[in-house]
Amino acid sequence: MANSLELLHRWWRAANDLAVGRIYLQDNPLLREPLRPEHIKNRLLGHWGSSPGQAFLWAHANLHVRGYEERGNITTPLELAMNNQIDRFNLVIDVINRVPGLGSHAAHVKGQMREAILAHRSYAHEHGMDAPDISHWRWEVQP
Repeated sequence: MANSLELLHRWWRAANDLAVGRIYLQDNPLLREPLRPEHIKNRLLGHWGSSPGQAFLWAHANLHVRGYEERGNITTPLELAMNNQIDRFNLVIDVINRVPGLGSHAAHVKGQMREAILAHRSYAHEHGMDAPDISHWRWEVQP
């Protein structure tokens, strides 16, 4: 039997094939019969552009989507992100929880992320702003 990555790839290819059929064909998108000129649309509506990306996202639909919560006093952008569990620390915890077999090897990292959440929340409440390592962080550009 194929592994889960191969099954995911097969699903993605099939979804792309169906997208092509829906965009370019007016009939017989599953090609259950030999393709004939009358199956092809006279005028195309839509384009291929975003179909592979959308299919890729649907193939990985086990992503965790969070709602928006605003509760209590929120003093900084990071605190709002932490309340909604979309900050960098909670995202790392999510990855550890969702990747099979990673949890037991990365339990110490989860602990570090929880400590970082508490430290940043405490700093924000004490100073009314995000810690400098958050507010002054920039991507390093390597030549």
